[in-house]
Amino acid sequence: MAGETPRLEPVNMMPEKPCDTFRGSEEDIKQRLRKYLEYFNACQRVLDVGCGRGEFLELLRESHISALGIDMNAEMVEICRGKELDVSLAEACDFLRTGEEAFDGIFCSQVIEHMPPLEAQNFLTLCAKRLKPGGVLVLITLNPRNIRVMTNIFWLDLTHQRPYPLMLLEQMLTKRGFEVLTRGDDRDTVTKGKFPQILRWMDIKLSKGIFFSGVDIFIVGKKPRKADST
Repeated sequence: MAGETPRLEPVNMMPEKPCDTFRGSEEDIKQRLRKYLEYFNACQRVLDVGCGRGEFLELLRESHISALGIDMNAEMVEICRGKELDVSLAEACDFLRTGEEAFDGIFCSQVIEHMPPLEAQNFLTLCAKRLKPGGVLVLITLNPRNIRVMTNIFWLDLTHQRPYPLMLLEQMLTKRGFEVLTRGDDRDTVTKGKFPQILRWMDIKLSKGIFFSGVDIFIVGKKPRKADST
């Protein structure tokens, strides 16, 4: 009928993840994540939230540290199982809420930016509950201070919800009882190249590091031991 609004057919609303194309080779990612192993050296059981292709799980196995990975992507889970890694298909908050196992380390890389604020707060609360006293939490996410992140990289993934600056992450962790051990730019994601020193100085002094800061940032929190919380 003339003037009638055409009906829209249902479409698949599952967002694509084009940024998977740009994540880099598995060997590159392993090399980039290797430095975070030091925070888990004393751990007996580590949980890798959003384990992806299992790069960090492989590093933990090579270091003889027992670990479990979880991921929402069935394809990633199959890749990990093909490497004989211990991985479950699970959503982070559901897993943390319903499981009973306690961990003395939780590793979470490139996950929290996929969570809206209430979910992110709930996730950190659940991490605190599932960690043993003295356990460590390592979070890695995209750096909203970096101009390349906020003008390009962040928007390549349709599942990204919002960025989480370091200052906000520190506040969220301390509110949940964590002691922040360290935080900063991931040194392996800092812009490389032979730039004049004056440009780097101007970037730090005038632009707050938006050009030469790391693409990724990290923060490490420790759950106090019972004796420390008194």
